[in-house]
Amino acid sequence: MIQNSEIIQTLKQDFPDDRFTLQKGIITFHPESGEEAALFFKQINNYKQAVYITGFGNNINPVGQPFENIISVKSDRLNK
Repeated sequence: MIQNSEIIQTLKQDFPDDRFTLQKGIITFHPESGEEAALFFKQINNYKQAVYITGFGNNINPVGQPFENIISVKSDRLNK
């Protein structure tokens, strides 16, 4: 599997830098529209990359292997 950092560098070609943050050591994508979310999932599927979807108010508590090599998608910016 391609490394997360390589995936992110590729994805950043299509998304503004502020869409990606590092939260508790996990790369997190913050789409600002349904269209951005759809494009992200379409592209990330090409890498067979595992993702973890979290909503506004949900906390990620990465402990151990379940969160290694994962990219989180947080819907906090979709709540308007």
